[in-house]
Amino acid sequence: MAGGLLIRARLCAVAGVAVAATVVGTLSVPAAPASAAPNCVDPGTAYAPEPWPQKMFGIERAWALTRGANVLVAVLDSGVDANHPQLRGRVAGGTDLITPGGDGRADCAGRGTQTAGIIAAQQEPNIGFHGLAPQATILPVRVSDSETNGPSAGVAGLAAGIRFAVSRGAKVISVSPVSYIADPNLAAAVAEAVNNDVLVVAAAGEDSGSNGLNRIPYPAAFTGVLGVSAVEQNTMVSEKSGQGTFVDLAAPGVAVVSTQRGGGVTPAEGTAFAAAYVAGAAALVRSWFPQMPAPEVAKRLMATAAPAPGGVDSLRYGGGIVNPYGALADQLMDTEPVSVPGMPQEDASDLARERNWTSSGNLAKLLAGLGVLVALALIGLGAAVPRGRRRRWRPSITRRPVQRHEDEEPQPPVRLFADRET
Repeated sequence: MAGGLLIRARLCAVAGVAVAATVVGTLSVPAAPASAAPNCVDPGTAYAPEPWPQKMFGIERAWALTRGANVLVAVLDSGVDANHPQLRGRVAGGTDLITPGGDGRADCAGRGTQTAGIIAAQQEPNIGFHGLAPQATILPVRVSDSETNGPSAGVAGLAAGIRFAVSRGAKVISVSPVSYIADPNLAAAVAEAVNNDVLVVAAAGEDSGSNGLNRIPYPAAFTGVLGVSAVEQNTMVSEKSGQGTFVDLAAPGVAVVSTQRGGGVTPAEGTAFAAAYVAGAAALVRSWFPQMPAPEVAKRLMATAAPAPGGVDSLRYGGGIVNPYGALADQLMDTEPVSVPGMPQEDASDLARERNWTSSGNLAKLLAGLGVLVALALIGLGAAVPRGRRRRWRPSITRRPVQRHEDEEPQPPVRLFADRET
């Protein structure tokens, strides 16, 4: 494969009309009719339930602020089906770096239409799925195809695709293919995008765990690029997702749903779709803050991300799980937090001495009070002991009244004053 590029293109074909359902993780989507073009994946099908990423994001809250208007998002992938009902009118003319003369608005492998749908798919009746930024415009750049059904543009194609997107005025670039070679030409193209105020979002690849060697993915690992890992519905990072310092954010990428070439929707899985979710969130931010430079957009997306479950795990989640509404509505500090100033050593010593004196004074007052109470108690005992002895320690109470004898019969009255003789 040219330039050592390893493209992880996923075939989303659902073969056979007799198949009742295709199950991906926790997601069940009815089988699509086998009416695909030769060598291309089958069309999708209607799927009414709301996919789990939309429930998690609650994107309608963000839509009260913006839906991504006036933002051009380049999708470097397998092309985009511009005739898909949910993408019709939202796909500009791009380029095809595999088949000369094409404008990127055709897709055989299907993944480009799927990533574009996550970013900008419109709402449709009886379809639960829609994109994060339905008023954004997609710029399709065809740089890859499935590994079995077509050639690849290689690392040189990735670099040319990034430069094309910059030249057409894209504000956000979503890169699905992964190269595991730090190609200087690709690095230069990324630097050109950064210098032109373009935010590049790239997949972290599926080269982790038992699936691979956890090699470093590019362009995700280049400076200025947001590398994205994929999380499952339980918000745990997929075991296949790339892990390392190149991960800046995480986003849904397992058992997700998106638009399929030829119409309808289909199950999808991989870090390419996680990168698309971050690119959609970036489109919302660039629409709501049109003067905000790309580095600040990246900073806002990372600062407002939801924390990783179970604590910090930057090698798997980066700054956390992308939070589109928070990226729009949360208030960020304009300055870096400062530490509390320490107290000078001499001041601290003075304070310690003052506290010691205060403690000593309080203790002295307490002891003096106790001494007064003891003295009063002794005085009281000195007066009470002699009296107790005299009473033979009987209670001191009022004496009983004297009992006087009363005559049973009344006596003649006694004259108190005898008659004086006159």
